Amino acid sequence: ALIVVVIGALLIIPHFMDANRYKPELEQYVLEKTGRRLNVDGDVRLSLFPWAGVAFSGLRLGNPPSFVEKDFLTVKSFDVRVKLWPLLSKQIEVDRLVVSEPHLWLVTNRDGAVSWEFRAQPAQAKPSVPSEPEPKAGLPIASLLVSELSVQNGRIRVIDHTRGSHREISELNLALRDVSFDRPVRLTLSAMANRSPVSVEGRFGPLGSTLGQGLVPLELSADAFAHLKLKIKGTLENWPVAPLVRVDVEAAEFSPRGLLAAIETPAPPTADLKVLERAALKAHVDADANAVTVSDAVLILDDSKLDLSAKVTDFARPNVTFDLHLDQIDMDRYLPPPSK
Repeated sequence: ALIVVVIGALLIIPHFMDANRYKPELEQYVLEKTGRRLNVDGDVRLSLFPWAGVAFSGLRLGNPPSFVEKDFLTVKSFDVRVKLWPLLSKQIEVDRLVVSEPHLWLVTNRDGAVSWEFRAQPAQAKPSVPSEPEPKAGLPIASLLVSELSVQNGRIRVIDHTRGSHREISELNLALRDVSFDRPVRLTLSAMANRSPVSVEGRFGPLGSTLGQGLVPLELSADAFAHLKLKIKGTLENWPVAPLVRVDVEAAEFSPRGLLAAIETPAPPTADLKVLERAALKAHVDADANAVTVSDAVLILDDSKLDLSAKVTDFARPNVTFDLHLDQIDMDRYLPPPSK
């Protein structure tokens, strides 16, 4: 009888709880914290059985008034459903988390202001409290399982009014399958970048229940603009706090001239139109927030082979050291053509 009453309550409560009454409070909170207006045009729908879920449509997050583009982010619909019963034992089982048609505007104004910088709030003084021992490493949940996490038909516009440039990534579809702590996560991504196709497939993980403790294997392959094929394999370490990436990168032989044409960028003028037709790359890369090191790199360009190692530190004022060994090159072929 108790089970029947509980299930009945879970089915009935959402019909008497109007989540839309809280939209003005949420919109005011976002305005105070970010200085931007948030609007949810559609209804917010709640469910508690058999899934605890939230769904809404018509979300708009605005830009500051100084921007011509009024929107920073729009989302056509959002839907998430979580199993209710496993939550009691700290197990999160998500049936689906779907974001449909998110559109993002990354804008640089004529005065150099950018739309992705949010207004910082002044720090509030906190009363002094006795120091407490640091919490033990780990997560406050026992397990995580997400059957479907996807972004459908997204769009990103990059607009720079200082240069008069406009770039766009459209038809963006991202899917993560079998998201959990103890199994590799499968990833697929596809998009059109300035009307040229880009796709990524691969997997990463397992992440482990103590995030940031240990190495996370990473393996990706990318096909960009119908010219460039990349393979990336390595590890990611301490990613939530201070990520350290160690990867081997390989670019199969491609035509730099064809790639530039695909991304609508003019190739540099050369005396010999047959150069910039063949390139390939292999390298090992170690990178963190403070430095990038490239080792054992081999670059093939037309008839030339370049062995390279380099290190970049202090990104604000870059300090670059490198060693190069080039076997041969005919520079006359790469010079601009004769002109009056």
